Amino acid sequence: MKTLIIIIFLATIGTVSYAQDTAYISRDKTTALFFKSSVKVVGKTPPDFEVRQIEDGLITLKA
Repeated sequence: MKTLIIIIFLATIGTVSYAQDTAYISRDKTTALFFKSSVKVVGKTPPDFEVRQIEDGLITLKA
């Protein structure tokens, strides 16, 4: 049982993506967030932000 839990834990590590909690978004420039694995923008974004998903692991933000 212990071995099964370890195998499941190790298998799911590759599917979890971590990003920084906060990001400074400039009004003059575009900020890019890079992820090791593919991510998807889910939900509504604030109207004063321009959010674009460029690739599977790249999202750009502009205020």
